[in-house]
Amino acid sequence: MKKIIIYYSKTGWGRAIYYALAQGFKQCGQEVILLDVDKDTYLQDLTEALKNNDIYFSLGHNEEGLNVNVNTGKGLYTELNIPHVCILDDAPYNTVTFNTKAVECNHLILCVRDKSHLECLNMDNFKSNIKMSAFIPFGASVDVIDGNFKKKRDIDVIYSATYYGMPNRGWRRYFFKRKLLNEVADYLEENAVTVLDGFKTVLELRGLNEPEILKKYYNKYFTMLYEYIKTYRRVKCVEKIADSGIIIDVCDSSWENVSFSKKLRIHGTTYYESLELYKRSKILLQEMAEFNSGSHNRVFDATLSGAAIVSEYSSYLGTKFENGVDIEYFNWNNIDKMPRIVESLLENENRRNTMVHNAYNKVLKEHMPVHRASKILEIVDSYLSSRYGNLYKKVTK
Repeated sequence: MKKIIIYYSKTGWGRAIYYALAQGFKQCGQEVILLDVDKDTYLQDLTEALKNNDIYFSLGHNEEGLNVNVNTGKGLYTELNIPHVCILDDAPYNTVTFNTKAVECNHLILCVRDKSHLECLNMDNFKSNIKMSAFIPFGASVDVIDGNFKKKRDIDVIYSATYYGMPNRGWRRYFFKRKLLNEVADYLEENAVTVLDGFKTVLELRGLNEPEILKKYYNKYFTMLYEYIKTYRRVKCVEKIADSGIIIDVCDSSWENVSFSKKLRIHGTTYYESLELYKRSKILLQEMAEFNSGSHNRVFDATLSGAAIVSEYSSYLGTKFENGVDIEYFNWNNIDKMPRIVESLLENENRRNTMVHNAYNKVLKEHMPVHRASKILEIVDSYLSSRYGNLYKKVTK
C-alpha cells in the first residue's frame, strides 16, 4: 500500500489539526507517516520516508514540507513526482500564509478553509502552478469526544482566540484610495461576510467594474482590510459580552492588554488546555475571523466537548446547523442582541443541552477528521485520474 506523508508541528494548534487528520486517513484505510517538522531528525526521517518510492501524496499546513531544499538548491518538490496537498489555514492575504507563495512544487494541490478564498487564488501570485484547488473546511480536531452534556460546568462563556490589539485602519495615508477602503470596512463592520464579498458588494453598489478593480486592490489592500476587521470583530464580540455583565473566560493571556481586561477572567493557556476548558463551559462564543463562507474548528471541538455555540454567521455553517435548533447565530447589524441570546441560553439548561445534542450528532456525521480526510482522498484521486487516466485506474484497482 502507498503511504501518505503528513507534515505537522509537535505542539499546539497545528499538531492537533494535523494529528487528528492523520487519524482520519487511517480510518479511511490509509497508511500514514507523520513527520514532525520541529524534530532535530526531521530531514533524516523525511529521507527515510521517501527512500522506497511508495508515497501516495504528502500534505502540510501552509508551507510546511514544501520549504525543504535539496543539494542543488532547488525545492524538494521540484524533484519529487508526487502530489502535495497544501492547506492554507488562513486567508491567502493573511501574512501567515505568504511563505507558501514562494515555494516550488511540481504537483501542487491547494486547499482553502473558506469558499471565497478559491476566487482569491485567481488574483494571487504563486510561484508554482496550482494544479487543483478545493474548499476543505476545518473539522473537529479533538482526540477525545466528551459526550457528557449534563455534567456540572463552572464556566458560563468561553472565548479562545488571541487578542491582536485594537483595530486600526492602516490605509488612512492613501488619500485617493481611503474613501473606497473605508466604505468596505464600514460594510464589514455591519455584515458577517469575508473581505472579498464585502469588497464586491461595495463595488457593485458604486456601479464599478468589479474584476478589474478587485485585482488592482487585492495584493496591496486586502491584507490591511483583513487585519482591521479581524481585530475589530474580536474586540467587539468580547466587549459586548463583558459590558453586559456576563462573566466571560478568555483562553489567551494577550487579553490582559485590552482596555476592559478587568471585566474578563483570563487564562494563559496552551491549545490543549483550552480544549479542557471547553469541557467546563456552557457556551462557546465564536467570531468567524474571515471564515464567513467556512468555519473554525473551535465550533466543532466545543460542540464535542458539550458546549453550546453562539457564533457569528457563516453561510457554510448556515447550511449545516439550524439557527435556534443546533446553534445560535449573530450578525454585526444586530450585535446588540447577542448578549441577550447568551443570557437566555445560560438561563435555560434544558434548551442548551438539547441544542448541544442536536449539533453533536451532526458533527459526528459530517465534520470529523475522517470526513475531511475522505474529501482530500477524493481530490487527490481526481487529480491523478485526470493526469494519468486509465493507467492510474489500473494501478489503484
